[in-house]
Amino acid sequence: QEILSSPHCQSDLLEVRDMFGTNCLELALEKDNLDYFNIILQSPHLTQEMIIPQNSKHLNVVNKILYSSLSSVRKLDYIRSVLNCPHASALMQATVSGFSPLYIAVHEQEAEIVQLLLESPHCTTDLLKRQEVHDSELTPLHASLMRNRGDSSIAEMLLQTPLCTLDVLK
Repeated sequence: QEILSSPHCQSDLLEVRDMFGTNCLELALEKDNLDYFNIILQSPHLTQEMIIPQNSKHLNVVNKILYSSLSSVRKLDYIRSVLNCPHASALMQATVSGFSPLYIAVHEQEAEIVQLLLESPHCTTDLLKRQEVHDSELTPLHASLMRNRGDSSIAEMLLQTPLCTLDVLK
């Protein structure tokens, strides 16, 4: 926190990546340090590039959370924090490498996270309609039906959201 509040701190400092390509926000996630993670997210020096890298080798921070080994409850804590940051609406879009957080949450069968993302003001009908070109052009609804056979809870969530219009069902 001292570094972030220093007059010498600038966005460039937070964007620095180590030899493995990890920035300070991702390191806080890897170390499961939600307090530091939140401090960085609330920093005026946070940039969109830090949470949504334009390099196809790096996932956006929500997708990193979804693919992490954290428990579902812990993932929810981190995603709630991210959804309150200044760049949250851009985070909901597909990454350079292809998948939106909603699609990944459906694919990973993270029902509580799907619900959280659907309830977010940053979730749109376009996200529900988006066909993921890297996965047989499936929408999140199609993926929920294909991937979660025998468990229709995620499909029901997607169908019950006010965002699920006739356009989504086409």
